[in-house]
Amino acid sequence: MLGRNITTESGGTHHCDGTNLNSYPTPGPTAMNALADAADRGHFTFDGTFYSQYDDFFIRRVDKEQPTITKFWGLLINFNKTKVGGCQTGVELNDEVLIAFDAS
Repeated sequence: MLGRNITTESGGTHHCDGTNLNSYPTPGPTAMNALADAADRGHFTFDGTFYSQYDDFFIRRVDKEQPTITKFWGLLINFNKTKVGGCQTGVELNDEVLIAFDAS
């Protein structure tokens, strides 16, 4: 898994390599890359809106599951909620990445 461009129907194509908003000085794998890799291997799709002010995606759908007014997708690394988006969250070998619905 390496940092790469991510393309979604709602968000278009954007870099997603940990350098987003200068989170890391060099490109590398991210949590959003892990979702894209899992989708490629698991034969499911996801969608996200890209917000330029955050230089990151907001997950709108994983497979057929969509957020509601009170429930949305959360991102956890090693079972800890992240403080920034998936393109800004670097991951390392053996990290556990969880995109969880209603992860409040």
